[in-house]
Amino acid sequence: MFKAAELPREVYKEILPYLLPMLIAGFVSPIIYWSIEAFTGTSPGKRILKLRIGREDGAIAEPSVIAMRTAIKSSDKILKLIAVIPVADIIARGVTSASSLVGFVIVIGCCIALSAKKQALHDMITRTAVFRTNDTV
Repeated sequence: MFKAAELPREVYKEILPYLLPMLIAGFVSPIIYWSIEAFTGTSPGKRILKLRIGREDGAIAEPSVIAMRTAIKSSDKILKLIAVIPVADIIARGVTSASSLVGFVIVIGCCIALSAKKQALHDMITRTAVFRTNDTV
């Protein structure tokens, strides 16, 4: 499936110390970001813009609801992560195709945010919305 790059051994020795921290950062930083959003109701970007995730009625949403919203919103990335796990080539190709399709659906779903209710598809599914911080109850 993957072909090893033809690089000199010295290059591998220089890259190796950075590989593990990069992999850890790639897995840990999204988890931290999603946790911040789930437990505070705001992502760092939403906090800067003074926005907050809440229930459709304007009440503060529970962390489990926000976590579900984030999982749905990030489902294409989750599928791509699964595709990286060493499995049979045919399964990996199927998961990669599915993640591309899910990503397309998410992009179209975000365009729904231009409707009157201003909710994206993941907001409609989880019955949440994004409000200005002072508009939530």
